[in-house]
Amino acid sequence: MIDEPELVHALLDLATETTITFTRKQKELVGEPLDSAYHFHYRIPGGVRVVDDSAISLSPAMYEEFCRPYTERVFAAFGGGYMHYCGHQIASHPQRLPRAACEGLNWASTAPNRNPAYTLESVWRQGAEARLATLWVQDGLPPTRPAINTGLVYSCLRPELPWERAKDELQRVKGFWTN
Repeated sequence: MIDEPELVHALLDLATETTITFTRKQKELVGEPLDSAYHFHYRIPGGVRVVDDSAISLSPAMYEEFCRPYTERVFAAFGGGYMHYCGHQIASHPQRLPRAACEGLNWASTAPNRNPAYTLESVWRQGAEARLATLWVQDGLPPTRPAINTGLVYSCLRPELPWERAKDELQRVKGFWTN
């Protein structure tokens, strides 16, 4: 990136066009519209998901030059999309929020050993301020809901939860939304 930026841009351009072409063909084959998609068990806004984990080691300036333009091209080709990445202590985090055609962010685990400042409320508030849906996949919800009324898609994956406790868990999740 430093020694041969033109070569890196050429490679990223090729990878971007390949991603767009492949995704269009895949959507055609499965009968999925260009402007919507599914991820796990929920429908996502826009037609594509970009996983941006590899860019976490870049500085904000490098991210702006070598990532953002290519991600935005992919989003534009599918009427928008959403982004997933791990590593919320990264320096380029602010560049990911106000993205053109980005409809949402899927924030990975916020286990305390990663960054205890990353709570559902802080993440959700940042997403709401940037007018992005927050797709939150986590082991649980806090006891009370932050005073934010929009923009959260919550997914609770609890395979270890015994079947007989599922009804209680559902009531807890409903309580989160009504408190």
